[in-house]
Amino acid sequence: MNRKYMPYGFDENYEYKTYRNIGKDYGDSRTADAGHIENIKRYFRKKVNKTQKYYATCDTYTQWKNYIKKNTEKY
Repeated sequence: MNRKYMPYGFDENYEYKTYRNIGKDYGDSRTADAGHIENIKRYFRKKVNKTQKYYATCDTYTQWKNYIKKNTEKY
């Protein structure tokens, strides 16, 4: 990890990617209706990030908010 993105041990780049990908890996009727291309992209994104190495998987904004609260308390 690049130390430039980690003020006080908080990985800014990782957390931004987590925020940007809220709900993208969540399978619901809206994403199912998005078509084959979006479903293929979601499949590969989930496969690459299987161990949550690039971002944490959050399905809803509330889940992300609780995740941030928990992590900021840790730091």
